[in-house]
Amino acid sequence: MQIEQTSSEGLTRAYKITVEAAVLEDKLQERLVKIAADIKLDGFRPGKVPVAHVRRLHGDAVMGEVLEETVNTTSQEALEKDNIRPAMQPDIEITSFEQGSNLEYTMSVEIMPDIETADFSKIALVKEVAKVADSDIDDAVKNLAEQQTRYEKVEDAGYAAADGDALLIDFVGKVDGEAFEGGAAEQFQLVLGSASFIPGFEEQLVGVKAGEEKTVPVAFPEDYNAAHLAGQDAVFEVTVHEVQKSAEVEINDELAVQVGLTDLAELRSRISEQISGEFGQFTRAKLKRGLLDQLADLHIFEVPPGMETMEFNQIWQDFTEQLEKQDKKIEDEDQSEEELVVPQGEMKR
Repeated sequence: MQIEQTSSEGLTRAYKITVEAAVLEDKLQERLVKIAADIKLDGFRPGKVPVAHVRRLHGDAVMGEVLEETVNTTSQEALEKDNIRPAMQPDIEITSFEQGSNLEYTMSVEIMPDIETADFSKIALVKEVAKVADSDIDDAVKNLAEQQTRYEKVEDAGYAAADGDALLIDFVGKVDGEAFEGGAAEQFQLVLGSASFIPGFEEQLVGVKAGEEKTVPVAFPEDYNAAHLAGQDAVFEVTVHEVQKSAEVEINDELAVQVGLTDLAELRSRISEQISGEFGQFTRAKLKRGLLDQLADLHIFEVPPGMETMEFNQIWQDFTEQLEKQDKKIEDEDQSEEELVVPQGEMKR
């Protein structure tokens, strides 16, 4: 094997590697002999298949395996010869190979920089400790109580439903006079203002009374998830059985029991532990950020370009995914994509 370093610039090394044809032939023959001893072919007794016959049948495929193994082992030998610590997977390209001739390939690899360790005694860290205030627990318990909202039937038959009230309804949806699949339900509880139905549906039920029947025309959104209904005009025939008002949930031992605990004291204790854990996660993250910032200030070194690009691509992917979750686009940000993208080389330490 011949190893020739063709380039050494910054953190990039390039090599030209040649493996003699005889070496490849020996590896190929060794594999073919093993295959011939194990293969089962019609017309031949086990272990008696001629190697030449196996070569005719499987020679090209086996040579592909030999080439892959040879490139893997020889490229590793080249790196070890120069004590190279790759920052990323080397880029390898076969430049010349024919059956019976030498294998030639090039390898480009980015290496890890030499980093001189700083004096860690210069690093000063402060871990903040946040105490859980009673007001934080009070707010959390109140939010939990609101999530446990229950609805009770309004006995006044003349009461008109308002936003925030619930209706117990039957409904049937139709398009062009024909009921469609998934468009009907009985004894369905709908909270007005919850936006859980098609836009325009709940708004038309504000003011209805128990026992009332109402026809509700709506238009399915163009991007509705059921393609056969997207953009279609529909009519829902609605029967109102009950109008219900939310009953205030008292903050007491009963609330704790509803969520699987013993009493209010235990509920407050659990919430305090949860908030304390969240504070702890935040302070640990802040402490880690402070440590990394100080380490970055104490160490100046060149960053392998490929590693920089890979890291940026991951950050950019996370950023765009967060925008999508918020139903936003890059155009909605204060900066353009060109301003947000860090030019190559500006991330060096």
